[in-house]
Amino acid sequence: KTRRLKRRRSYSRKNNSFAWQLDVTEVTTVDADGATGKILGPSSVLFEIEMELNAVKTLELINATDETAHKLCQSLSKQLWWMLTQINPLSDVLDVEEYLREHPDKNSTSLALAQCGSIKKFMESKGSEWNSAIA
Repeated sequence: KTRRLKRRRSYSRKNNSFAWQLDVTEVTTVDADGATGKILGPSSVLFEIEMELNAVKTLELINATDETAHKLCQSLSKQLWWMLTQINPLSDVLDVEEYLREHPDKNSTSLALAQCGSIKKFMESKGSEWNSAIA
């Protein structure tokens, strides 16, 4: 029997000056005997990182004019990039691909990728057209 222990920590600015919330989930997996609960082998630890734009900024982005949406996307991407660099700034992880895993919710992933495609198309059009993937 496999036991999974999840510890989730959420990070955001107390003063709400950042539009993002960063969730880091530490998942510890151990193989244990189902009857006795005795641990049979070594444990493994994975970290899942999720980024979520707050509802206020999401609505603002959806309702923004093309020029405003362009500026807001730039600002939000800079905020997110800064947050990601602060997760473990002293870490020297060279092969990050080894740690990446597919998100379990395929529909949400498809919607997020479609929205990213919309943002990319918006950027390529130099802010002249915006078509949200979210209906």
